[in-house]
Amino acid sequence: MRRADPSVDAGAQGGGAPADCDLWIDRLGRPVRVEQAMVVDGTRTVTDDRFSDFGPPETFAPPLASG
Repeated sequence: MRRADPSVDAGAQGGGAPADCDLWIDRLGRPVRVEQAMVVDGTRTVTDDRFSDFGPPETFAPPLASG
């Protein structure tokens, strides 16, 4: 996760705690649930997010190359 989003470590002590992540994808390729577990201040903390009521798909153009 750190490689995809460096801000993941912003609130973690000691350079970032490891986290276990599970991601559920429905048959249409949409993320419907994500569960993340990590130890925060010595206590195991679990977040469980669920997603539903998806709108129609959107299309985005790729970003322009810089340089």
